[in-house]
Order: sequence, then structure tokens, then C-alpha cells
Amino acid sequence: MRYWLALLLFGCCSVLAQNRAVGEAKQQTIDVQGQQVEVLSQSWQGRQHHGAVILLPSLGQSAEAPGLIAYLRDELPIHGWATFSIAPPALPAPINFTTKAEDVSKAGDGTVQNRGSEPSAQRSDDEWQQLRQSQQLYLGDAIKQVTPLMQQYPGGWVLVTEDQTAALVMEMIAQRQLTMPNLLVVVNPYSADPAHNRQLADNYGLFAMPVLDLQSPDGAPASLATQAQRQLKLSEQVARRSRQQQLALNLSQPTAYAECLSIIRGMSVAALR
Repeated sequence: MRYWLALLLFGCCSVLAQNRAVGEAKQQTIDVQGQQVEVLSQSWQGRQHHGAVILLPSLGQSAEAPGLIAYLRDELPIHGWATFSIAPPALPAPINFTTKAEDVSKAGDGTVQNRGSEPSAQRSDDEWQQLRQSQQLYLGDAIKQVTPLMQQYPGGWVLVTEDQTAALVMEMIAQRQLTMPNLLVVVNPYSADPAHNRQLADNYGLFAMPVLDLQSPDGAPASLATQAQRQLKLSEQVARRSRQQQLALNLSQPTAYAECLSIIRGMSVAALR
């Protein structure tokens, strides 16, 4: 009896080891605008083969970004989706502040000139637009480089992105700078440009594919500020099966990841029908 029990346990351990080996992410690099960019890919597993998913984390993150993106990268392959996680653009450099000569304190006088009533330096509309265009050129080039890698996983394709990266992608699709996926999933989307953020929901009216908008209670204030507007706009896209899902839990809690996975799985398969 002990012999058979030991043999059974050994066999189970071997299967688990094989599953872990199959699930290990493959590290690759692509050339994007002259720089080496990391891509983490995982093949689909099991009998179901649906296609490929591109994962774009928040600005400044790596392809190994923790949290929901990492969870989806590991879990979606089990349900028939190959995943490709791409390092997004870096966070923009802070605005340079220029100090006027008359505001510089004299050495040793122990004073600091303070003009608290004056507004802090901000980017102009042109500077915001130039910044977005630079970031979007990066994203477009990166996705173009990954597309040939996705072709070994025929079927549909889904794009999952979050935070500021999501806002960039939404505008790219609306302006036809990016091929529409079968399903777009945005998580807590927002733009750091207040004017651009106010117009974010308008992009939904220009989409011809279904959209899943996930909003968590701990999303950025700029994302929470447009939640109702985005929900209203998506309610007009019923024919495309778009919807917004307000999550009960914060995305800082891993228990929320399974809920997101379940919703994404359901909508992604439905989008292929």
C-alpha cells in the first residue's frame, strides 16, 4: 500500500513539475526606436486554443510588472490564450523649473524665496500632445514587432492595458493608428493631461469592437473622475457588447485578480463568436 501511495505521489509531483516548466515565461527582446525592449511570452496550454493576448502595463513598468498584469500573464495561457507582456514607455521626465535671478536667495541669508500663490509649472497643450505622440509611436512600433510572434497562435487577439498606457492605446485605436483587437480591456484608464482625460470617454464612440472597462476603488483619482462618463458612453455601445465593470475590491488585493480573469475570459471568448 505504501509503495503504491509513494508511486502516486511521485507521479503527481512529476506532472506538477512539467506544468511549471510549460508555464515558464520566455524572455525576448525587440528593437523599438533603437532601444532593446523586454517581452515576456507564454504559450497557450491545454486543449483550448483561442489566440493571443498583448499585455501593456502602466507607464514606467517592466514586462514583469507585478499585480494584475503578472497574474493574467500566467493564468490566461491555462485557458487557451498565449500572452505577450511588453514593457511600456518610461514615465515622462518631470518638468524643469526655472528660477528667476531675483528669486535666488543670497548665500548665507537663511531665507528661501517662496511664491506659493503662483501656480506650479505645467505642460502646455502642445507639450502634452508631443509627449503622447512620442509614447504612441513607441507603443505602435512595439506592437508591430510583437505581431509576427503572435502569428504562431492563430485565432483572435485581445489587448489588455492599464492606467495611463490604456489612455494612450484608446486614442491610438480611435485615430486608427492601431488595428482594432477582437476585445480591448482597459483597467482604470486615465491621462495625466487633464484636458485629454476629460475627453477619454469620447473614444468609446469611435470603436467598432467590444470594450471591457474595469474600474477598481483604488484607481487613480483621474480615473475615478471619469468613471461615470465612461460608463454612460459604454451603455450606448450595447450592440457591441461593451460594458464597464466596477470591481468590489482594490487591485492591491490579489483576491480581485480572479474576478478580473473570469470577466476577461467570458468576454474574450464571446468576442470571437
